[in-house]
Amino acid sequence: MTTTLGFYLDPIADKLLVSSVLIAFTYYHLVPPCASITLVSREILINTRRAFYATEGIAIYPSFSGKLKTTLQIIGISCILFSNSLHLIGMIIIYGALFFSIYSAYNYVYALFRYPQTDSPNG
Repeated sequence: MTTTLGFYLDPIADKLLVSSVLIAFTYYHLVPPCASITLVSREILINTRRAFYATEGIAIYPSFSGKLKTTLQIIGISCILFSNSLHLIGMIIIYGALFFSIYSAYNYVYALFRYPQTDSPNG
């Protein structure tokens, strides 16, 4: 079952969970600040735009690169969290998530400026 409230709250809950873990990892020097700042800033940028468009009745759906970014973040965080021996692999995966984060944010912002009247720029 899908509800309108769930459509908007589920991604926010995911972003808050991932962002809080990244910030905690940065505090404990497990993830570099530049990676956490970039990933969290992207989430704030994209989600505030989504909320703005939602007030206008426009739904913005996630792109494949955005979903891949989230998947890589969760896998990377899991590697760092559960095993010291997997920390390097986890960091490589986090940097992959960072790449897709920047890529999807660029595509999202580009679509907003290129098609300002469109009803579904991908982010």
